[in-house]
Amino acid sequence: MGSDLKTRQFYPPQLPDSEQHLYKEASDTRLHLYIYKPEGWTSQDNRPAIVFYFGGGWVGGSPSHFLSQAQHYSELGLVTILADYRVASRNKIKIKHCLEDARDVMRYVRINANHLGINPSRVASSGGSAGGHLAACLGVITDNLEEVSSIPNAMILFNPVCVLVPVEGVELSSWNLEKMEQKTGLPPEELSPAHHVKSGNPPCIIFHGTKDETVTFATAQKFCQLMNQAGNDCKLYAFEGRDHGFFNFNHREDQNDDYYQTLKLTDEFLKKLGWIDLN
Repeated sequence: MGSDLKTRQFYPPQLPDSEQHLYKEASDTRLHLYIYKPEGWTSQDNRPAIVFYFGGGWVGGSPSHFLSQAQHYSELGLVTILADYRVASRNKIKIKHCLEDARDVMRYVRINANHLGINPSRVASSGGSAGGHLAACLGVITDNLEEVSSIPNAMILFNPVCVLVPVEGVELSSWNLEKMEQKTGLPPEELSPAHHVKSGNPPCIIFHGTKDETVTFATAQKFCQLMNQAGNDCKLYAFEGRDHGFFNFNHREDQNDDYYQTLKLTDEFLKKLGWIDLN
């Protein structure tokens, strides 16, 4: 069980044990979901689900990134979904297109909930870094209410990018509006989760290293502060001295303490929501 660094970078992903669903075709690319169903699953079930979005700076990455976590939560009775989405290196697209795909994933899951044995009111978004950005965007940025909702019922975020535009109390090193807008394809504030927090956003758990030099810890602090000020349920777990990607599964078992700790804390979060029973 588990996915080491090499496996996490494979594209197309090598996930022979998953059930593959084509959810979209865009930019001459067939985009799939890689689904793990728990033992005893039937289509008549009404199970919670987690959708995982991989990291990679919106440039690269592979759906296999969160394979270990997907397997763990499948074993606990959830339906887990590793989502593919377009990225700049493969598809020459902008961040706004990544979010379009992320929304379409959630809509596909809800539209097909009856076939997937999923409770459409218990679908969490999860992701790391750029994937964490997408998972957070889904939770806080207003959706097109004329369509099936893409808003998750909970968010599980690993060193997520929550601030794309400077905000009070947070400095963004070497930030440049023009460069960021070239990446986003929209005014960056439109895709900056911290700038869209409001009352009624889904409950959220965040894991972030205090020494993260890629996505600063202060950005996670700010997002969580704004969430709680708006009356939402958000908990930030600080991993002292840890850098970016500390939460990933490592094939060396003696280097997995942080990975297992994030699992334990997520287990408790899901139990609190009533999605799993740890007894």
